[in-house]
Amino acid sequence: MTKDKIVKDLENLKYISNEIKTPDYLEAHLMETLREKKKKNRIISSGYHKIAAVLICIFLLSYNFDALAYYSKKLTNYEDLSTHSVNQLIKDGEGQMIDSSFVFSDGNVLTLEGIMLDESQLIAFYSLQFNNGDTITPDYFDYLKTAKIKGYLFDYEFHGGSGLLEEDQNKILLQYEYDTPMFFEKYMTFTAFYSPTNETAKISFELDRSKALKTIYKSKINKSVEAENKEVIISDIVATQTKTVVNGQIQTIIELIIDVLNTTRMRPQEINISLIADGYSLSTLGRGISSDRKGITFDVEFEAIPENTKALDIVINEIVADYDIDVSIPMDYDIKEQDYYIHGEKITIDYIEKKNNKTYITFTSLHTTFLSNVVMVSDNQTFQLNNTNDVDYIKNDIGEFLHQRTMVFDNTVEEWQLNIQSISHLTKIDKTINVYK
Repeated sequence: MTKDKIVKDLENLKYISNEIKTPDYLEAHLMETLREKKKKNRIISSGYHKIAAVLICIFLLSYNFDALAYYSKKLTNYEDLSTHSVNQLIKDGEGQMIDSSFVFSDGNVLTLEGIMLDESQLIAFYSLQFNNGDTITPDYFDYLKTAKIKGYLFDYEFHGGSGLLEEDQNKILLQYEYDTPMFFEKYMTFTAFYSPTNETAKISFELDRSKALKTIYKSKINKSVEAENKEVIISDIVATQTKTVVNGQIQTIIELIIDVLNTTRMRPQEINISLIADGYSLSTLGRGISSDRKGITFDVEFEAIPENTKALDIVINEIVADYDIDVSIPMDYDIKEQDYYIHGEKITIDYIEKKNNKTYITFTSLHTTFLSNVVMVSDNQTFQLNNTNDVDYIKNDIGEFLHQRTMVFDNTVEEWQLNIQSISHLTKIDKTINVYK
């Protein structure tokens, strides 16, 4: 029996039942009979009700099986895109289903299937169904990169996400993370510019905050460790069911201004932090560093903290930063295997060559160390670096990975200095801050 036929039969039954009229004399007759056989009829009636309820449930489950399966499929399709935490939430049926679509003029369909909301982010699950016969290529992932969520006052642009090509379904699945909408936001619009037809899809939905996920743990920390004469401060931690975010600061705006004036700036490029829950390191989902009116701040995202975690620690492992320096080293073409220490980092000049009116300086350092803003200086003349070529990667006796490179200058001079104005390197910290235990 098809679904359409079932629907038609139900509509006919509803019409017939609405047309049935009870004879006036029947009510009195039935009431009298019920009084005489009240107990017996109650038992029989109760039994029939149970049987009827079971039959109705079986019928409704059979009738709605396709819909239930489709609902489940839409959620589980995102398993390969989601983190372990989000994947488990999907399996548990968390989140708010939207299931609203926009049809583009080429026949392709954008569907916002659902969202997850918590204090740290809003996750949107949406798909692009191809109905126009086009062959899907990876380029199609770029067609909807401007997808954003608009509220009453603010736009919430995505700050990360991933996509998956389902070739057998002729569909692209996308899962994007957005900033959490402000507390007063309720009516939202999901928009996406679709470049093949120059159309902007708009899907409106109402934010159901009753389906928002709870915050597991939230606390101010404000503890610091020292690195390169700077304080690395862990400001706070916010742990929700989708992820855990550790926020911190490396320099205040005043410290940053002082460093700029003294030309001793430290520009952090990456900070490596571990989050340890009951002795186990949680997976890192992402990290970011920014400079603004607050100074230099950072955030590191991890998987959600497991339930009933008894001890939580933050380990600051290392920091990679670029430093302003002004170091000049006398050079000549006879130098070989000469070690120099620049900002605490060992730089070995392996050899220097001159040929075809060019100077080649081959040097070795740790693979995490980079020299920049390097010039040759001779008789008050400055010669810019042309390029730096990779030569080799070497593992030394103590297991460190070294990187050998060659700097090329488009000139040769007899007496000169190598002036280095910036160096980037990794600094080990390995300090632990306890959150709770």
